[in-house]
Amino acid sequence: MTSYNFETREFAVSDAGIHLLRDRYNYRTIRFSEIRRIVIEKGKETPNWIGAFMLGTAILYAAIDFSMITIDSFVSGNANTGQAKIFVFLLLIGCAGGCFVYSSLQQGVILRVSYGNDKRDRFPLKEIIMQGQFGDLLFLLKSKLDSRLIVKLKKSHGRK
Repeated sequence: MTSYNFETREFAVSDAGIHLLRDRYNYRTIRFSEIRRIVIEKGKETPNWIGAFMLGTAILYAAIDFSMITIDSFVSGNANTGQAKIFVFLLLIGCAGGCFVYSSLQQGVILRVSYGNDKRDRFPLKEIIMQGQFGDLLFLLKSKLDSRLIVKLKKSHGRK
C-alpha cells in the first residue's frame, strides 16, 4: 500500500501528486505537473448541494403535507391504527428530508483542483483540519505548486 503524507476518505496527497481514493484504493493520480491551479476556500462541502437541497425540500414538504392530512383525520375522528403508523412513518421521512437540507447547506474549507483540459475536482478538508495537519498540507502544496496555489481564507486553520 502506498504511503501518503495526508489522507482522507476521498483523496490523499503524496510527493507525486493528489490521489483520488475509493475505499482507500487509488483509482486516479493527478500529478503536480498536471495541475493548473488549486484554490483553498470556504464553500459547500456537499458536491451536488443544489440537488440535495431540492430533494430534501421536496421530501420535507411532502411529509409535512401528508402529516397535516393525517392529523386532520385524527381531529375529525376518522383515524385508525393504520393512519397512526403512517403518521410515524411520515415523521421519519420528514427527518430524512431535514437531514438532506441540513447536509446540503454545510459550509467548510474545500480544496478545488483544476487540471488537464478543463477537469475540476473539489474535496472537503474537514478531516485534515480535524487531524491538525492543515498547516502542513499548505506548506507541502506551496512548495510543490508555488504560484498555482491560491488560498482564500481569512483565518488560520493550522499552524501559525
